[in-house]
Amino acid sequence: MDIQLQSDDTFYVEARSIVCFEDDVGRRKYRKYVEKLEEKVKDPDVLSLCGLLEEELEDCGDIGEVSVESYDFDGTLYLTVKVYGNLWLCLPKFSKIDRIFKKVYAKARLRHLRKICSL
Repeated sequence: MDIQLQSDDTFYVEARSIVCFEDDVGRRKYRKYVEKLEEKVKDPDVLSLCGLLEEELEDCGDIGEVSVESYDFDGTLYLTVKVYGNLWLCLPKFSKIDRIFKKVYAKARLRHLRKICSL
């Protein structure tokens, strides 16, 4: 997890989870997992959690942005949640970011991989 607190009071959080490695699960399963995650990060329930976190930032007096994405890099499948904000005081609890990860893993039915491979 990367956390940047800027001198202008803005913040940036990037939380990454390694979903799996192609070498560990095989090429065919790996491609299937890539497709599942790409689909599930756009699921309304996942986007709703991102929206709720953005609302919490607004309630704190901040205008922030929350995004979730999956990406494949060199045989490693990642799931990433990013949070941007304008007030350090509004930095969300990590458990709220983790809730987004859990929702994506559950929707993609990949919970078993989270226990094995996540950081």
